[in-house]
Amino acid sequence: YNRITDEGAGFIADYLTNDQYVLVLNLQGNDIHRKGAQNLSNALKVNTTLISLSLADNSIGKGGGMAFAETLQINITLEHLNLANCDLEMDSLIALLTILRYNPSLKSIDLSRPIPQYQHSNWMDDIAIHIAHMLEKNNVLQELHVQKFEIRDPGFMWICEKMQHNQTLLFLDLSCNRITRDSAVYLASMLEKCGLLRLNLAFNRLENEGAGHLATALLQSNSKLRR
Repeated sequence: YNRITDEGAGFIADYLTNDQYVLVLNLQGNDIHRKGAQNLSNALKVNTTLISLSLADNSIGKGGGMAFAETLQINITLEHLNLANCDLEMDSLIALLTILRYNPSLKSIDLSRPIPQYQHSNWMDDIAIHIAHMLEKNNVLQELHVQKFEIRDPGFMWICEKMQHNQTLLFLDLSCNRITRDSAVYLASMLEKCGLLRLNLAFNRLENEGAGHLATALLQSNSKLRR
């Protein structure tokens, strides 16, 4: 909480353009908006040193999200990116998830708490489908946080189906969504075939029946889950 604005982000971006030393940069909880995010993302198009960046809790919005989607097509050094609670919208989420299908370096990303797109009646299902297709194609990502996406049962079904083809992701954070007991039955086939070590389903709507399905899935599958 250093009250860094777009102006300060611009100074940092100028430094990153020529920097060969900084590996981790945490700018969480400042006052950085679209312009600052665009400057930082442009710097990462030429920076080959930084491996971890957090912009969580900055209102970079659609424009900032789109800028990072563009950068991830070029940057092959960044391994950890935190864009949680950054006011990302549907277009920028889709762009990021599409690029992530084939990004060769990113190992963890946090996209939690985007802005709900209530003008699109099925936006949460559409985004979940993009998450699912990304997980099917990506063979580098190890950690994905998608809290507060309002993911419902149809979207969770897609994710479970496509995760059966993923042996790389180790931690999937789906907490604070709208997954109910009805879709918990899909867990068994997913856990049987994927490589997950950690799965966070806290603050969903699984209830007792869903907990039973999860327990059965763990008992009857060759799940690698540890937490």
